[in-house]
Amino acid sequence: MKKTIFIATIILIMTNVLAQTKQVPQNVVKAFTAKYPTAIAKKWKQNDSNYFVVFESNDKKSTAYYSSDGNWKKTETKIAWIKNLPAPVKKTLYDRGFLGYFVRNMRKSETATGDLYIVEVNNGNVLDADHAAFAKTYEIDLDGKGNLVNYKELNQE
Repeated sequence: MKKTIFIATIILIMTNVLAQTKQVPQNVVKAFTAKYPTAIAKKWKQNDSNYFVVFESNDKKSTAYYSSDGNWKKTETKIAWIKNLPAPVKKTLYDRGFLGYFVRNMRKSETATGDLYIVEVNNGNVLDADHAAFAKTYEIDLDGKGNLVNYKELNQE
């Protein structure tokens, strides 16, 4: 009975994937299923000649990006809680004073060259010299060892 349910589930998943991937090249679909064999593809999209798939695996929602020739570019996974960041990343954010900011967004970006943790923070409303409120949003990119890779201001309100 378990085997029948398992096979029916696989058929249902593959039917769902194939229905969504009519315009996605087979080499892209094969590359995805090879890299994430247990993942459930939710939505395929195309941007220029690149494809990305929103999927679930191990109770996490992620997005994988592929070139049209089926080469994996990166996978991004949203991180909901600061406690889920690696200890060296949290330490760097703490040491630089960013954990006192409002954390807007966190995600892990996996690439062939390594993992990158991208944290967007907002310093909240701050008064300038004329007592006008403004906020600054920063994107902080760190590697898995907590080394600062990139730091930039996203906007100024």
